[in-house]
Amino acid sequence: MKKLLLFCSIALLCNVVSFAQGDFQPKLPDFVPPSPTAFELGKYGDIPVNESTGMANISVPLYTYSTPNLSVPISLSYTTSGVKVDQVASWVGLGWNLNAGGAISRTVRGMPDEDAQVREFISYTTLNGLKTSNPSAYYTHINKIAKKDHTDYVPDIYNYNIGGYSGSFYLDANWNAVFIKKESEVKVNQTVNGFTITAPNGVVYTFGTYEESKQQMVCGAGNPGPSFYKPTSWLLTKIAHPFGDEITFTYGNSSNYFYTASLSETYNKNINTANKPQEATLPPEGVTKCANYTYVKGKILTQITSNRNVGSITFTSSLSRADINDYRLDAITIKNPSNQQVKQFAFTYTQVQSSINYNGASTFPGTAGNDKKYRLFLDDVTEKDAFGSTTNGKKYSFEYESRTTLPRRLSLSQDLLGYYNGKTNNSQLPNTHGGSYNITRGDRSFDFNYAKKGILTKVTYPAKGYTLIEYESGPSAIRVKKIKSLPKAGGIEKIVRYYYTTKENAVAGNNTSTQVPIGSDGFIVTKQAVVTYSYIFNGTTYYSHYYFDRDEFTANGTAPIRLTNADHFLYTTVTVGYGENFEGGGVEKKFSAATNTSASNIHGAYILNGEKTNSGLLNGTLTQENHFKKSGSTAVLVKSVDYTYTNAANADGNLDCYIGNIVYESPIGNSSDFNGNRGYDVGKIQTISKWRSPYQVITKQYNASGTVTITQTNSYGSGVSALAGLPTEVITTDSKGNALKTQYVYPANGTTLKNQNRLDPIETKSLKASTLL
Repeated sequence: MKKLLLFCSIALLCNVVSFAQGDFQPKLPDFVPPSPTAFELGKYGDIPVNESTGMANISVPLYTYSTPNLSVPISLSYTTSGVKVDQVASWVGLGWNLNAGGAISRTVRGMPDEDAQVREFISYTTLNGLKTSNPSAYYTHINKIAKKDHTDYVPDIYNYNIGGYSGSFYLDANWNAVFIKKESEVKVNQTVNGFTITAPNGVVYTFGTYEESKQQMVCGAGNPGPSFYKPTSWLLTKIAHPFGDEITFTYGNSSNYFYTASLSETYNKNINTANKPQEATLPPEGVTKCANYTYVKGKILTQITSNRNVGSITFTSSLSRADINDYRLDAITIKNPSNQQVKQFAFTYTQVQSSINYNGASTFPGTAGNDKKYRLFLDDVTEKDAFGSTTNGKKYSFEYESRTTLPRRLSLSQDLLGYYNGKTNNSQLPNTHGGSYNITRGDRSFDFNYAKKGILTKVTYPAKGYTLIEYESGPSAIRVKKIKSLPKAGGIEKIVRYYYTTKENAVAGNNTSTQVPIGSDGFIVTKQAVVTYSYIFNGTTYYSHYYFDRDEFTANGTAPIRLTNADHFLYTTVTVGYGENFEGGGVEKKFSAATNTSASNIHGAYILNGEKTNSGLLNGTLTQENHFKKSGSTAVLVKSVDYTYTNAANADGNLDCYIGNIVYESPIGNSSDFNGNRGYDVGKIQTISKWRSPYQVITKQYNASGTVTITQTNSYGSGVSALAGLPTEVITTDSKGNALKTQYVYPANGTTLKNQNRLDPIETKSLKASTLL
């Protein structure tokens, strides 16, 4: 929250004495970061990781823990987004995530939901109407929005990823979950310590423990302001099946650590001051350098057990990290029902040290200490037998791009997305902005040759097969160019090639990019400020106020860390080729992309980098697939799949929300020319809720002449009675018009199955024409 307070000068006849009241230091954004491990679990909860992002998801399956009716796959996953300079590794290494359960992570907007004494859900029509019908009530709302004083006007967003289901929701005025993207029939309920999520098969996932975090900012040699720990992620503690199977997840406490998460830099300049009275003293100008600290009270997974006699899994970790004082995972041990070791997966790491000079970062607070030199990289996962010896040499090995050439964490050699760019910068403030200011600025441009440093390039598998990942430069970030896979030694290598353009361009050798920007951060905002000056005349003290403008040029390092590439841009059309030159054909995929819109100002000035309306909530959603084979320089269509989504909002509709900042508050003294309501900036956004599940999928197959031979239509229904993700009817039609129809009937409202959210079809009907088969 940016809060410009007041400077006051006292004039005694001809003598002027100035003094300052308040604080012009930069303020932290409304973002409470989770632990690095929880962040890796939830950072792609809002946008699917598919070809539209330019990234690939690499999965390494290790083991599946099973009961008669439940299973928990244990695996490692890596998203090829690259290594950001300020990024901190999870407990399984930089960029890696251990999938062994699930989590619900939270983005705090405004204030944490549970901290608000009042949660206001007021429509803009109602609020704006008060402006004329009841101005006092209107300005009371404006005041509360700006001050965030025990009243919350914008709910937090919760992202979940569990059991093959993912999505996001917020809690309405009655604390009920409203799904922002409705794509499956999961149910969310609050509990005393967290949440339960019930899947469409009736399986209940309980999130009964949580991690807490807080953030503080220190500027120059100053002290941090007050901050408080808040829950940022809820961890899976139990899975329960309707038939009685249960799987329990046990956690221990982490070391309660803190680290410098990022740096921030702000330049302030007073403008439009030509008419300043001689008695008025303006606030100081110049650059302020700050460090953003993250404090974590985390959890570490220690064991998975069951009420069935199926053994257990133990997770062994240690405080053996040089980058932060947190745990790393050393081993996963599989035990039989007699508590005897069956096998073990041992993890090997390298603490990679950087020797590259800090340059200007050394002038910021929070950059001292050798911990900034180190990054935790996962090297190997070795499978051992019941006796602790390597099992037939089974080992997963990982290789990275020039990981020793990364700069120290917090280096200023970053592009605007936070990736290494090799520039010798002494400032975070980008040289693409603020050209009229006579200050040092930095080169924040993208450079592929440096941005790729540290990224995963090869996975070697126990059977001596491998996956090789090759990257290329996109317009503003790295992207996957090619993946080569060899299942095992002596096998046949498979090649998948990615073209970020249409199929016609791809087969013709033209890789014209279809990248679309969907979000950007501003750097400069002009705010109104005020100073109070007083003087004594004939024994009476008089007050007056001088209003002026103040430019704020800010680069805050928290944004590159919390935002992914997919928050900034997407590719609307991507063609995937199988083989070096489409020898195995290809598929053209089309995705939706829209810009998340900034707040519309309803009072005061524009709010720089505030929360936005989620207009792009369907970003990355697949809308069309065109399968083809290459003939010369032509793409010959073989099959097409069209996905149609309803544009209707959820039954809960769209929610009007409000964000605000205090620019200044009432100054010393009283004066008829002071208007306190001018001291607030307030903007309106919406939290949009829509169905993400398609209501119709049409698949067509074509012969060599381009004639449709088979059409299949999957209908999912729409409206209040529809079930997201569950088809109601499938119709298959051949070229002669003969149709086969399959209809699905699901449990009705009020039945035991529906109450348990067990939504498997209770009846399936097959028809030819209108005849039941």
